[in-house]
Amino acid sequence: MAELELKLFYYFNHNLVNSFFDNLTPLLTFLGEYNFSLSFALALFLVLRNGKKEAALVLLAALLVSGFIIFILKTAFPRHPPFVAIQNVRQLVEEHDLLHSFPSGHATCAFVLASVNSSYFGRAYLFYPLAIAIAFVRIYSGAHYPSDVVTGAVVGIATGYVLVLAVRRIKGYNILP
Repeated sequence: MAELELKLFYYFNHNLVNSFFDNLTPLLTFLGEYNFSLSFALALFLVLRNGKKEAALVLLAALLVSGFIIFILKTAFPRHPPFVAIQNVRQLVEEHDLLHSFPSGHATCAFVLASVNSSYFGRAYLFYPLAIAIAFVRIYSGAHYPSDVVTGAVVGIATGYVLVLAVRRIKGYNILP
């Protein structure tokens, strides 16, 4: 493992310790879970009017596609999470997967939600800080390395935007400025 990544991990996991982050970690972890994200997409579909249901369907599709991508990456590149692989880790959340740290599914879901929702509803200033906070606590809590969450964020953003652009292209929207 690269020395820089370990230094970054320990910086997040040890140097930034405070009660505010400790108390926020369980909530942000929950908000990044795949089941929560799928439930959110389904709730959006039920709540939104006909003209906006497309956003919920694209969100659902992006979550399913990104979930498949994450499954492939986790299977192809198994890596123990920090709390298993290295010593002196503050573990703030209980994790059940002791083999597949790379990439972070929580970060992926958070950034899928941010990319799709900001594409349809604007307000990126609301969605992306939440996604960044979810990614942050995955390192802070000892569940992931920085490269896990960065890769998850890239997969989430890419999947979300590609599906948004594909739908717009199919519908005949001019997607280029």
